[in-house]
Amino acid sequence: MPHRRTNSGDNPDRPGFRNVLQPLALATQLGVTMGLMTVITVLAGLLLGSWVDRQLGTRPLATLLFVILSIVAGLLGTVNLAQSTARQLNATAARRVQPRVAFSARDLGRALLLVIELVLVTLVPVGLGLWVGLQLDQAAGTGPVLTIAVAGLALICALLGVYLVTVRAGRRAGGGS
Repeated sequence: MPHRRTNSGDNPDRPGFRNVLQPLALATQLGVTMGLMTVITVLAGLLLGSWVDRQLGTRPLATLLFVILSIVAGLLGTVNLAQSTARQLNATAARRVQPRVAFSARDLGRALLLVIELVLVTLVPVGLGLWVGLQLDQAAGTGPVLTIAVAGLALICALLGVYLVTVRAGRRAGGGS
């Protein structure tokens, strides 16, 4: 019988090329997805903030608030995706199975849903606060005092919303379902 060469990557005792590249490919897949999620969220906050500034004449207040809030939302979504991926990779390592992907479509869907929830819970109250504050300032004939006060109150409400959404997402992720 002819001697058959075996792939050294299939033998767990001898680390082969495949065993080295697979974790690198999984990490790259996760890194690119997390980076794109953060960049897209920040760009959306920038575009939405500049549009609100043009509509309300608050340049650069809305843009700064929306960019800051979108950075927070993007980072929290990224952290959520990283945590669920770590759980999945740890579970596959415990079963001694090689994962095919760094994260499942379900994990990505959860992270994207979290980002959308965070964007809505932050940008909507702040945007409304800016609009109401401007309307009050125009009606009262005051400077930006009421706009800043109402936007600050809306920002506090938005931060409370972010806390509640992330606590709920942490409980959901901790359950493993």
